[in-house]
Amino acid sequence: MADLSLETLSMVGATLDEVRAARSAVMLRMWHHLDAAPDREAMFGIVVGDGQQTFVDRFLFAVDRRIGGRWPQVQGWLGLRADQAPVLEDAFRRALADVLGPRSNALLLNAWGLALHAFLAQSHGG
Repeated sequence: MADLSLETLSMVGATLDEVRAARSAVMLRMWHHLDAAPDREAMFGIVVGDGQQTFVDRFLFAVDRRIGGRWPQVQGWLGLRADQAPVLEDAFRRALADVLGPRSNALLLNAWGLALHAFLAQSHGG
């Protein structure tokens, strides 16, 4: 599985609390950006999660653990098909840019995108 550079971990870690505080807004904006997804209804189940934890909650939990040293065991958490991963990644990056507004920049969004990509790879056991 691909891992994250220290620079990426540092950038994500520096904004983790802010993103965690805005997680509901991020999830809602993700849903908005999934509007054009061909299997939007199936993606809804992934974004909303199991009713106790949303996709964003699970991702932020995993990122927090990775910053602390290693990824948690997450294989099978999402029920995500490989072809859905890029759609979810794009929706997350766009949602994060919406929520962070002018505080977001290409480097920060790229760092979060790399973290999400690594998380999705881990959830598929790759």
